[in-house]
Amino acid sequence: MTTIKASCPTCGEVELTPADVALMVCSHAPLSYYAFCCPTCSEEVRKPADDHVVSLLVSGGVPAQVWELPAEALEHRGGPAITYDDLLVTLALGPSAAWVADYHPCESVTECPDGSLVVRLRARDTAWVRRLVLRLGDAGRVIAPESVAQAVRDDAALALAAYAP
Repeated sequence: MTTIKASCPTCGEVELTPADVALMVCSHAPLSYYAFCCPTCSEEVRKPADDHVVSLLVSGGVPAQVWELPAEALEHRGGPAITYDDLLVTLALGPSAAWVADYHPCESVTECPDGSLVVRLRARDTAWVRRLVLRLGDAGRVIAPESVAQAVRDDAALALAAYAP
């Protein structure tokens, strides 16, 4: 059986099997990563995986799961930096929308048992959040503030009304 040695920030070097490691290869290579639950402290550890690490893990028997980074995540955004004066938004993200937490600065990210995430991030205005959540479809939902959740519902209703007979 193959043994993989990895490093836990709390416990140091640990030994894993290929089944203990999740390898997520992104269409945008710098966002590829591998993750494991430390067998000693049970902490979830997530580390970047460049091409060399991906090659080593795959050759060791770790199956690679490929995920596509949506094109809009790579769009250039300008303007002043987000500050604590900006709107704090809480989003529920399905597994296919986890890239949001990887790409956008979040104040907190909580992983749920089903693989979904709850993230808190700041936004300068609600228009950006509304566009993001609408693009995510059923993989994203605004939890708070309610005013933003209602704005997304209103935007979705307007979009659906355009297709009414």
